[in-house]
Amino acid sequence: MSFELYPGMLQVRDKTNHVKHPCPPTINPRGKIKGFSKKSRVRFIKLWAKIEQMIDWWFDITFHDQILKDLQTVDDRAKFASKVIRQFMQWLHRNYPYTWFVWKREWMPRLSGIMKGELNPHFHVYAGGEKLSQDDIFDIMRKWVELTGVQGEYKIQALMVALNHRSYRKIESVYDAQMYATKYGTKVAEASGRAWGKVGPVPIAKQRFLISQSSKW
Repeated sequence: MSFELYPGMLQVRDKTNHVKHPCPPTINPRGKIKGFSKKSRVRFIKLWAKIEQMIDWWFDITFHDQILKDLQTVDDRAKFASKVIRQFMQWLHRNYPYTWFVWKREWMPRLSGIMKGELNPHFHVYAGGEKLSQDDIFDIMRKWVELTGVQGEYKIQALMVALNHRSYRKIESVYDAQMYATKYGTKVAEASGRAWGKVGPVPIAKQRFLISQSSKW
């Protein structure tokens, strides 16, 4: 048994030799992603525990009702949201190559509007690395709205939401970073689509030391 120490986690590894099954296991193709699985949640928590740098910004991004209203099923909305978040992350990586981003998808029923009660996706995004300015955040939020495809007066409404001070926050302390990462990052979201992802130079720490059960003190 060994113990690996990271900035926010002590990982215990069992090195016990297990008896292998004489027949090779059947390899099945990965099925459709149906939300935040237990394994995915554990990987996400471990990611945060291994990051050795505090996040600088947190922001929320969502979709205008006019974009989602013609998508009748949760799977349709999930596919559309996945396409847009993928394009958004690619754009972020091209334009801010020294900043890292981690995103988390969350599903919630709309509280008002023409889609009231409908389960729709939105994203929480965390940024760290090279410092972003307030103007950078405004450019990022405007780009998100553009990528969603909303037009006309609805685009103005979407921009008003995206640029509202409640849609983003500068992280000023380790406490704030931990609070946002745990509050929004570890919620269980039972719906369709990939639950989280990352892009850029995420600073993953190496284990600080390794202790083996057989080590002599």
